[in-house]
Amino acid sequence: MRDIGIDVVFNYRSAPVLEQLRDAAPDGLDVYFDNVGADHLDAALVILNDHGRVAMSGAIASYNAAETVVDGLQNAPQAFIDLLRGANTGKMLVRL
Repeated sequence: MRDIGIDVVFNYRSAPVLEQLRDAAPDGLDVYFDNVGADHLDAALVILNDHGRVAMSGAIASYNAAETVVDGLQNAPQAFIDLLRGANTGKMLVRL
């Protein structure tokens, strides 16, 4: 994999993420890109070096853990505006 610029890979299902990440980056992390969240982000933060940087692209692990429900079709426009503003938690649903 090094020939395409990848130093280490691991299967997050084969062992705890923190354990594998510590093995993969024994000197810690300076930069971490995350779009999963949950235990992946937690593990990265544990081994993040001082002054390390984290780029968050999402938190897919928690997308189904919390949802915002707005009642009534008349409230759909405001629900959409709130969705775009990030005012909701998880999915934005309009109950008819």
